[in-house]
Amino acid sequence: MVMRDAARNLASVTLELGGKNPTIVDETADIGEAAAKIAWLKAMNAGQSCIATDYVLAHESVYERLVEKIVANLERQYGATPEARAESPDLCRIIHERHFNRVRALLDDAVQRGAHIATGGRTDAASRYIEPTVLTKVPEVARIWGEETFGPLLLVRPYHTLEDALRYINSRERPLAMYIWSKNTRNIETILSGTRNGDVTINDCGTHFYNPNLPFGGVNNSGIGKTHGEFGFLEFSNARGILRQNRIFPITNPFMPPYSKHNSIVRTMLEGVVKWF
Repeated sequence: MVMRDAARNLASVTLELGGKNPTIVDETADIGEAAAKIAWLKAMNAGQSCIATDYVLAHESVYERLVEKIVANLERQYGATPEARAESPDLCRIIHERHFNRVRALLDDAVQRGAHIATGGRTDAASRYIEPTVLTKVPEVARIWGEETFGPLLLVRPYHTLEDALRYINSRERPLAMYIWSKNTRNIETILSGTRNGDVTINDCGTHFYNPNLPFGGVNNSGIGKTHGEFGFLEFSNARGILRQNRIFPITNPFMPPYSKHNSIVRTMLEGVVKWF
């Protein structure tokens, strides 16, 4: 709607639209560190963050251990029991009733279709509380795969080869952010060159957003344009070129006709200028 109205006035737009942000955890990753940061970012603001991890693709050799570590970190960070987590001062609530109902409906649909709850799953409509939840074995037909979750529901699935992971990511709309957990430089470069998205953080979660020296924004479905720091200043400014000609010897004087075939200097200068038009 914003882009449509801007088009009527030939006005440029800068759009930050979000998306389903993937995290790749390969077989060389520090699983303990990855699990702690993934749990932290997913539960931050109850998952209501445009840069939150939406789903994790873990190499099959580390998949089960990663799930166990994420569960353990959620318990360590927010409470060892469901009751403790519900009372944790570090877990906020869903912003309003409509959004609460939407996220809970995604959770209910996934479970009804056969998804496994590794931890979490409890909700309270009165306080708009949704417990940080880790879902595994989520069928592709589940609605949660079709839209940005924007809530504390984390999907984790294994992959066999890195090509499988990239193929899965590239079959979906371009995400706003992507996270890579790996100690293998070749794997990191393969992922970076084989995917397209807004921004990337390697071996951490979300920190690219807070660095004012980096551009922030999406691509295609996840947004248009870049903001933050100097990039934001340029994005929201109109760069107007202004040239003040030399009054003593204006540079365009030699280009005035009539042109002489014998004036090779002028011909050379003209050819050098014309090629830019």
